[in-house]
Amino acid sequence: MQFWLNVWARCQSELQRQELEILIVDTHEMAARELKASKKPMLAPHLSQDHNDPTSLNAFWGFAIDRNAPSAAERVVGAIGARMDQIPKGGITDFWYHHYARLRNTDYGGLIDRDHVPPHVREIEGKVVNFGDYFLLPKKHDDQSTFMMAVLAFAEIKWSPDVMYAFLREGQALSGQSYRLGFQKHCRGVHRWVEPPKERKNSDTMIYSMSEDTAYAAALYLQGDGELSEIDRKVVPLQKYGTG
Repeated sequence: MQFWLNVWARCQSELQRQELEILIVDTHEMAARELKASKKPMLAPHLSQDHNDPTSLNAFWGFAIDRNAPSAAERVVGAIGARMDQIPKGGITDFWYHHYARLRNTDYGGLIDRDHVPPHVREIEGKVVNFGDYFLLPKKHDDQSTFMMAVLAFAEIKWSPDVMYAFLREGQALSGQSYRLGFQKHCRGVHRWVEPPKERKNSDTMIYSMSEDTAYAAALYLQGDGELSEIDRKVVPLQKYGTG
C-alpha cells in the first residue's frame, strides 16, 4: 500500500507543478455534473446510471482540473471513469457478451461471437477494472502520463485489482498510446462482432496490465520515465520497489 501512496503523492506533486490537480468523485451525479461542465456530457454505458447501478464501492471518476482556468466551464481538462467487477476464471467473454447484448438498442450495443476467445483474454479474471470516458484536451497531452498514473494508483489503493484494461482504436494502440496511458500489454481483435455497434471494429485493441505490470510502470514513473515505455525488467527490478 505504501508504494502506491508514494506514487499517488508523486503524481499530485507533478500535477501541481503543471498547475493542475486531480479530482476523484465516486457518485454518478457528481461525475455527470463534472462531465457536463467539461462540454463532454457523456458517460460510457458501463459507467452510466442509465444501464448500471454504479456505487462508490465499484466505480469512480478522475478529473484533471486546470487551477488557472478562466471560467468554471473550462476547469475540467481531462477525465476518465473506472469500474471494478469480479470476473470468474474464464468468464470475461460471457461478461462482455451480456453487457453488449443489454445495450443493443443504443449506439454501444451489439452481439459478439462468444466462441471467439483470444489467448490473452483468458488472463482477464479476478478483480478487474475497466476504464472509459477518457479524454484530455490537446494542450494538456504532455501531462497524460501523470494524470493516468494518478488514476491507476488510486485504483490500486482502492481495489488492489488483478487486472486493469481499456479499449483503443487499432491506430491509437500502434502509435504507443497504450504505454503513455500506463498499460503494458495490448491484444488486437478481442471481439469478433456478429452485430457491431456504431463505430466499433474487430480490429479494436484491448490494452491491459496485470497487477505486477502496473507496479512496474509505476516504478518507471517514479524514476522519471514519463513515457512509461517497455524497458528490460533487469534495468528496473520490480522487487526493489515492492508493492506492499
